[in-house]
Amino acid sequence: MKHLIGAFSAFLLLLCFSAAAWGSQDALMNFSPTFIWIIWWIGCSFGVVFFGNFWPLVDPWRYIYQLVLFLEKRLSTQHHQREIDPIHLAIVRFHSHLGIWPAVIGLLCWCGLEIIYPIASMPQKLSIFIAVYSLWNWLGMRVFGMNEWCLRSDVFSVYFRYLASWRIFLQSAFQATQSPIAHEKTDHSQLSNNFTLSQIGFVIAMITSVLFDGLHAGSVWLWFESKMTQWEFFKNDVNGFIIGIVGLILTWFLLLVFYLIVCQITNWISLFLCDKKSDTATDSNSKRIIFLSIGYIFLKSLLPIAFAYLVAHNFSSLFIQGQNIIQLISDPYGRMWNLWGTADYYPDITWIDAKVTWYVATSSIVVGHMISVLMGHHASTTLAVTLKTNMTSRSIWLLNLPMTLLMIAFTALSLSIIAEPLTILAG
Repeated sequence: MKHLIGAFSAFLLLLCFSAAAWGSQDALMNFSPTFIWIIWWIGCSFGVVFFGNFWPLVDPWRYIYQLVLFLEKRLSTQHHQREIDPIHLAIVRFHSHLGIWPAVIGLLCWCGLEIIYPIASMPQKLSIFIAVYSLWNWLGMRVFGMNEWCLRSDVFSVYFRYLASWRIFLQSAFQATQSPIAHEKTDHSQLSNNFTLSQIGFVIAMITSVLFDGLHAGSVWLWFESKMTQWEFFKNDVNGFIIGIVGLILTWFLLLVFYLIVCQITNWISLFLCDKKSDTATDSNSKRIIFLSIGYIFLKSLLPIAFAYLVAHNFSSLFIQGQNIIQLISDPYGRMWNLWGTADYYPDITWIDAKVTWYVATSSIVVGHMISVLMGHHASTTLAVTLKTNMTSRSIWLLNLPMTLLMIAFTALSLSIIAEPLTILAG
């Protein structure tokens, strides 16, 4: 069954590439844009939250790589050469100081392609991306080993793993201290500071990738763009690609800084509460380690926000635009085929109207932030245990106060962003 699923995923990858490269260049008549941006990207994101991280099972790049190494192993065995380990084979060791920064950069680039550069409406460009990313992915697996590459650098493997992990925290009912990533159970004291910071950067990038989509379509972006075009460097940026990249990186950086500032404030509060109650060293290096540890401990409370934003911004796209795949499976290349008898199907847009979209979006944001606050309270308890200090419930509440205020700010920002286009549609 596992091999059948992998083979089918590999077939879909090849179909997407061939349809984008040689099919109709009308995005609405081509199988690839709808499948990649709606069914795969949004659908898998929703799926891993509700059903667990099934991405390693359906990952076509992983399956094709393992298949090639299996064939290589068979050939090497026939020639009495050393056997090849298809899982741990590595030419270069992945340096721990790199953390998961390659995945952070990859997620921001993917977000830029989706929002800033109109690759979604250009199948030919999409085929180039599929080819380049596939070669990049397989080269990384070959050089660093498949498991290590997927754990640290493959943006989609890391993204789906992070997105699925908050469901595990919710199921645990806050009973035990866990790593923000289910598959990374290493003690934080054994992790480098850069590795911890890269994890924080990735979760912030998850939030940014959806939040920036709303910002880019709102009035705030028009104001930002008008201010940037006053600079000589941006006057020739007719398509707004450079300004978009600057805005994306700036949004990610500001959110990261705000989160780190809140963690530092929490650090000061913890030092105040632990004064004369613990043996924690007070030198600058120890404070820096504690500061990043706080960011790591509270990191899991951001994951429900990332999913809430995902639902708010993409719910209607999945259930309205996603219906187009029924028609496109009969004519993936836009050649007027009718392979499965569904070429005449038209989406039913009455399923989800503006009012339903508004209710789902606002509800997901509010509920997601409520869950984040609850998980933040559990993180405060975890922090108290980490500091080996017996704190009262009032002290734990005080530890969680800065993060709670950050959640409220996130809620107000996200609701204001999503309200602007939805209220226009509702009116």
